[in-house]
Order: sequence, then structure tokens, then C-alpha cells
Amino acid sequence: MNHFDIPSARTWLRFLGWVAVKLVVSLVQFCLLLIEKILEFMLWCVKLAHKPMDKIAFVVDHLPYAGVPITIMRQELQAQTIDVPALVPATEIQFFDFSQFRNEPDKFPHLRVIGKTGVGKTRFTEWLMDLLGGEQFVITPKKKPTDWQNHDIYGYPFNYQECEAKLKEVHSLMHRRYAEMEEGINHNQINFACDEWKLINKNISSAKEVMKDIIIVARDAKIRLIALAQGENVATWGLEGESDLEECFTTVRFGDFALDYCKGLRNQYRKDSDEFLYYSAVLNELVSQGFRCCMIDRLPAKVPDLSNWKPGNKAVAVACMDGSYSVVNQLQSQLHAKSQKPQKTTQNQGFQPKNAPEEGAISDPQEAVKSALDAGRSVDWCAKNVPGLPGNYYSARALIEEWIQETN
Repeated sequence: MNHFDIPSARTWLRFLGWVAVKLVVSLVQFCLLLIEKILEFMLWCVKLAHKPMDKIAFVVDHLPYAGVPITIMRQELQAQTIDVPALVPATEIQFFDFSQFRNEPDKFPHLRVIGKTGVGKTRFTEWLMDLLGGEQFVITPKKKPTDWQNHDIYGYPFNYQECEAKLKEVHSLMHRRYAEMEEGINHNQINFACDEWKLINKNISSAKEVMKDIIIVARDAKIRLIALAQGENVATWGLEGESDLEECFTTVRFGDFALDYCKGLRNQYRKDSDEFLYYSAVLNELVSQGFRCCMIDRLPAKVPDLSNWKPGNKAVAVACMDGSYSVVNQLQSQLHAKSQKPQKTTQNQGFQPKNAPEEGAISDPQEAVKSALDAGRSVDWCAKNVPGLPGNYYSARALIEEWIQETN
């Protein structure tokens, strides 16, 4: 048979029939897929418009024709849009006691301080190490000129050989202490901070294994690591796949990390449960503290104002450990620091701007708030408009509410 014979007419008809059926089936599939995508898009649009339409309907239902005063409408609308539910006054928040770090060291083998850049991780760690006492040093290849001024620093600037040597020294000391413990020798506590760990791990091949041993084993040898990080996951330290190491740390969270963690704890419970109400109260407290709010594991913490603190000054630490330090104390100290700043003057000393305070004007923010409230102003208005209060709205509102409670 010749391989180049022309197919018969019947063969061609069967082929053309198959092509026609295939085209029809493919076209139907395409149309169904297109309709599915269009319906998905329409459903997404409906969901997107649902919440705004609810608000529009709410406004329409409360127009003046309905006989509802506009002030009541605003109050109801605000009550609907608040994410944190109203709190029962009897809800008491348990705050972390910083004295536990020193009095019960076995409960806190290692610490990790998590927060975004600028939230004050380094400053807090310096204060914490001053509170902990014992032998101290820092391993970091990079720092600001004002950081770690009262500590021995190894590895700066970008001296990775020194970083490696110090890590190995700590590793050897850990094993030596275990041998000495068998002989009944007691050791003093060592607290060392490690910053910019990702850089260290990237430039030192042995750093990962050495640090893993220190994290897992150093607890009983009285060697405590304080690790600074900008993320929750241990991958931010270059320790991918080692999530179990997180269990060796007590975690100090600042700012958004504290808020997100508290929301996660709250959302584990039903909205009508006591736990949900408790963590809602904690969330309110964190919001009132501003962007430097703090949680230590599952407990909120009141970190003192460290703007005027210097290494070796225990006054702030003692106030916090005694439980006598509050957010209001912190805000009032900030106001006091503001009042100590020199006033700006114009180039012509004889010229006084038109909006300069007149003689007899109220300069104390607390008195100004009291006068505004007596005049019928709201707490919200005072938090936004009274000069001298903290720049953060939530911090200013918390301070005003505390003043009102003291007055009552």
C-alpha cells in the first residue's frame, strides 16, 4: 500500500465532523468559564457594596424627617463602627511584673524583643539588662552611635571574626560550666544581647549551629540570650525550619506586633465569653499606650518612659517593678519633658506673634482640659485641640480620662 494515498471522502467527513464537535464543546466550555468568572466578579462587587450600603441605609433611616437628632445619630454610628467592644468596669487587667526577670530567672531562659525599626527595642533592652544585672555584653556588627554605650561590644563595626570568636567563647563557657556544676560550683548569671543576627548568620558559616546549641542548652548554665528581631518568625534570624526554638524564648512584643498578638488571643474565644471581654480590655489598654505598647507573652506590660533614662539609673526600673508606674505617669513625664524645652523665639526679639498666649492664659494642660469640659466641650474635642497634650490621640484621651476619674 502506498503511504501517500489520499484519504477517502468518508474519512474526511469523519475528521471534519470531529473538528466541528470539538469546536462546539470547546466553545461551550469557554462560555461556561466566562460566565463563572463574571458571576464571581458580580458577587465580589455585591460583597464590596454591602457594608457601604448598610451605612447609607442607616443614614437615610435617621434623616431629620425621621425625627432623630443628628447628635444621637452620630453616637449610634460611632458605637457601630468601634472594633473593640465596651468594657465592664470590673474587668481588671493583670500586667507583667518586670521583677520576675530577676527574681525568677528559671522561668525566662532566653528573651526575644520584637518590634519595627524606631519602636525602641535597643533602648528597652539596655534598660532591661541594667535591671537584670550580672555579667553583660553585646554581640552586634552594626549599631547607632548612641546604642550600647554602657556595654562591652563585640563585632563592631562589621568585624565578623570577632563575632564568631565571642560566640564560640560563649559556647565553650557553656560546656565548661556544665562540667563545673558536677563539682558543685555555682556560677553568676550572664546576660548577653545579640543584635543584627541575620547579618552575623549570613557572614559566619558556623554561627547557626553554635547559636542553636546556646538557645537549647545554655539555660541551666545561667547564660541568657536576649535576641533583637524585626519579625515573629525565626526565619528573620536565618534559622529557617527551626520553629521549635521559639519555645525556648519569652517574647517581648512592641507596637503592631503586640496589637496583632492580642487580637489573635482575643479571637480564640467566643464574643460572649469572659476571655474575649478580658482581651478586649487588654487591647484597649495597648491602644491607649500608643505605638510603643508592649506585651510579654500573654500579659500586657507598662514600659516606663526611657527618654531621660541613663544606664545605671534604677529609679525608673524600681518604680515599674513596684507597680506604682502607670501609663499616666509616663504621659505626665513626657509633658514635663516638653515643658522643659526652650521656647522658640523670632528673629526680632521685640516682635510678638499675634497668637502668643495672653497674660493669664492657662498653660497647664490639665487646667485647660478642665476649663474646656466645664464649658461643655467633649473629651474627644479636648484630646484633639488642647495644646500641651501628647501628640498621639489615644494617649491624650487616656490621660484626660484618668484626670476625670481622679477628679471624681
